[in-house]
Amino acid sequence: MRQLSIFEKEPRTYWTEKEIRKTLNDAKWALRGACQLYLKQTESERLAGRSLIENGVGFNGPDSQVLSPIVKSYLQTHKITMHDIEIVKSKMWRYSKQLTKIANELLKEKNGSK
Repeated sequence: MRQLSIFEKEPRTYWTEKEIRKTLNDAKWALRGACQLYLKQTESERLAGRSLIENGVGFNGPDSQVLSPIVKSYLQTHKITMHDIEIVKSKMWRYSKQLTKIANELLKEKNGSK
């Protein structure tokens, strides 16, 4: 195992909700979070463009009607307007608990532990 120099940080092993909230101020991270939440929705919810069942996963009902079309369009075109980015950034803090869980699951996969 190689040793880290004093200038290198230890590899990340865990995200806190506070850290996730901080990242959501950045457009790239907010959009990335929105995409993760969108992909966690059921297929029928994605097709309908809104939340159909209350399962604690993905967007809530009102946000789903706004965010699902934005994310769907972004995933198809890889383009997004500044207006839509501001909408995404303004709503993502509500999902920091879900995003923390998702980030830590992805980190475990990346680090090879379950």
